[in-house]
Amino acid sequence: MSNVIIAGRHSPTVSIILLSLLMLEAVIFGIFTGVMFFNQMWAVGTDETVSQCSFKLSLINLLLLTNTLSVKSEAV
Repeated sequence: MSNVIIAGRHSPTVSIILLSLLMLEAVIFGIFTGVMFFNQMWAVGTDETVSQCSFKLSLINLLLLTNTLSVKSEAV
């Protein structure tokens, strides 16, 4: 068995601190990703998703309906 010497740029204390910060970042990113995933699944499950195209079409239909109603009320 040979002795392996690993040369690092930082002292063992700094390496442990950096590794701890990296693990903390990974945990926070995992929590964020989980929250975003379940938020999207909740929106799909409760049918709260609206595409931009259907939103624009419904807005156009609402405007046309409002104009049609105002034209009919003026004619009466």
